[in-house]
Amino acid sequence: MTFNFKNIQSIGIWLSLAFLLFGALHTRDLWAPDEPRYATVAREMTETGEWLVPHFNGDIYSGKPPLYFWLEALSAKLFGGFSEFTVRLPSALAGFACLLLIFWFGRENFSPKAGILATLILALSPEFLWNAHTAHLDTTFSLFITFALILFYQGWSQGKLKSFLYGVWFFAGIAALAKGPTSFILVGLVTLSFLLWQKDWQAIRKLLFPLPVIIGSAIYWGWVLLAGEHAGWDYVYNNVIWQNFGRVHNSFDHANPWYTYFLLFPGSFFPWIFFLLAAFHTAWKEKKPRTQFLAVWFIAIFIFFSFMSGKRTLYLLPLMPAAALWVAHELEGNYHRRFIRIAFLLSYGLMMLFGVALPLPFMAHPYGVPLFCLSLFVGLGCLSIGILGIRASYSHRFVKSLQGLLLAMAFIGISVGQGVYRYVNPYKSARELSEQLLVHRQEEEPVCLYGTYNNGSFNFYTGLSFVTVNNEQELQTFLSNFPKVLCIAEGKSWARLNPQLQQEFTSLASDTVGHRSYILLVRKVR
Repeated sequence: MTFNFKNIQSIGIWLSLAFLLFGALHTRDLWAPDEPRYATVAREMTETGEWLVPHFNGDIYSGKPPLYFWLEALSAKLFGGFSEFTVRLPSALAGFACLLLIFWFGRENFSPKAGILATLILALSPEFLWNAHTAHLDTTFSLFITFALILFYQGWSQGKLKSFLYGVWFFAGIAALAKGPTSFILVGLVTLSFLLWQKDWQAIRKLLFPLPVIIGSAIYWGWVLLAGEHAGWDYVYNNVIWQNFGRVHNSFDHANPWYTYFLLFPGSFFPWIFFLLAAFHTAWKEKKPRTQFLAVWFIAIFIFFSFMSGKRTLYLLPLMPAAALWVAHELEGNYHRRFIRIAFLLSYGLMMLFGVALPLPFMAHPYGVPLFCLSLFVGLGCLSIGILGIRASYSHRFVKSLQGLLLAMAFIGISVGQGVYRYVNPYKSARELSEQLLVHRQEEEPVCLYGTYNNGSFNFYTGLSFVTVNNEQELQTFLSNFPKVLCIAEGKSWARLNPQLQQEFTSLASDTVGHRSYILLVRKVR
């Protein structure tokens, strides 16, 4: 390998991306609701040896399939136990693998420049970067969806679709082990829609050939059968049917109207969202399968999740690789120079507004002076880059405008990962109150959680299982069995409790975790 300037520049980009993704994994504690719960599930797997069916707080956990928990447990085994770094490492690795994958796809199907630009756009998209820093399973799910769709296109474009389909459905099956059978729907929807657009009837017949689907899906359905035999078919119903199809209509969780993603996605993909309209036009006008495939990939998944009742922005992660490649192709080709100039001006203008507004929420308690100073520093940086970027855009300096936008997003990403996380962490973490509980707890003394949903925060940082008590009657029943207990109570729920029952407890400590206040209490020995 010849180490010329371009080689060194490429190595520098990949090292910077590695720092961006991996450098912030340890800078904050696990934040509710998902991170501590998933970490606790993985730790209970290692402690009990129950690898087939996940458990949480001693009970069967039907929320998600086991793949991400296996990866967390493996990471903890390899790197010294369960910690913030080890439980987030699978997400960061999945994110980095996704960057490598779209770089390769962009280089092979567009150009090396488009490949590296798509990589940078994806890495510097707020939603992607946040989830790569977080112990969520959605980045892992998105990686395997991306693998499946890229394999499909490569097989189709090379005339080898039939043999490639085994790999397509294999990766769809692995994705299902991370989050459920939605993966089969997404892969089938995108691939079939693309072939219909191309009017490739022969390829459609190959796509519908059942053997690859059966072999690939056996990975997931085989686990479902084993788990059903082991934990009962109620578990299978909750995990497969309720957790997936229960979100289709009148979702039990995160229910939102159909237009929600039109409001939320622009922030998740800022500032690249402004370049997508030009990319839409290019895909239609260029009439090349490569851009049409990206268009179908993006639009089909966006429409699918828009019609689902349950909505979170992280559900859209599987379409973000397509969006990044699509925008990169548009920027590289510079097909709509006037529109791209407007997009740059909008991006830099909003960045200036962001720079001005950022310090304002941190001026008041509880965040304090350090976080205000950090937000002021980041805000001034965004304001300065915004001013320079607008000057470059007005002067038609396209390359400088793009470099400034990438620099600004990298500056924000590193500032958040290395600074903001650290200062916000005391107001989001359950570690301090958990440590207080361990100080006051005597051996084998029972502990309960009163008046709040158990998200795993106290389980992870104490290493204990909690009896969840939902109301006054359940609390009285629990107390009748134990003369002395420790209890963590949610503040508002405790304030509504019968005063006579409150008098049986002494307050030991209190803390605020996120938007909830908690009190550590001990029952007086009678």
